[in-house]
Amino acid sequence: MARPYGKRQLLLGADDPRLVEEVSKRTKASLWFVLDTYGSEHLPEALVISMADGITAVTMFETGIEDLFTGLTNYRKMLNVSLKVSTDTVLEELARISFSNLSIQTMEPISRLYLLLLIASSDKLIVSYDFANRLSQVLKASLNTIVRTGKRKESMPLISPWEMSSRDFSVSGALRLIYEVAETLSSAGVRAAEDLARRNSIYAPLALIIVNLVWDKLNINNVDKESVVNILRGVIS
Repeated sequence: MARPYGKRQLLLGADDPRLVEEVSKRTKASLWFVLDTYGSEHLPEALVISMADGITAVTMFETGIEDLFTGLTNYRKMLNVSLKVSTDTVLEELARISFSNLSIQTMEPISRLYLLLLIASSDKLIVSYDFANRLSQVLKASLNTIVRTGKRKESMPLISPWEMSSRDFSVSGALRLIYEVAETLSSAGVRAAEDLARRNSIYAPLALIIVNLVWDKLNINNVDKESVVNILRGVIS
């Protein structure tokens, strides 16, 4: 991790607003740079890179603590706060990209973790173990809930969105809504799909993000993406 130019600023604590602001600023700048330069098809890379760049904000600050053990403890706290701020910032920006009015703070930790890992995963839903494990620690969400069991070395497979839709989390409700809207569109038409989405509109903002960002990982073949997007947008106030 590179050292900053100039003198480091003295922090009042790991959650000092100056650190939070700098992490958020760097995360946003990096995310948009990658997307504007390479396109939305590189969203998984943009997510990982922007979060890593956000964390580098800690190099601008110091705690002024001379004791080595206490200093290292505080440095770890700064890193944890930075990663948490960076994950929230990425999710907020992704909501904006998707024209969703979702409040990220309404998502429980496991839903944030699954959504971030789903976006970062390969076409076969494989994610880096180190990245997934670090996120799970910071978000305080268990990986065991959302990955397939087995040996975990450098990478691991997520459970599928279809399987996740049967769970009892906010991301599960959003996934169920997507699959049900798609099925209803295919079997009963637009009006019936709109009625279904309206009855479950609480999940529509998160569902819109998922459809916009990871449609190809949902394995939906009976309707097109734009039809589902239009239904979801129509029920979001």
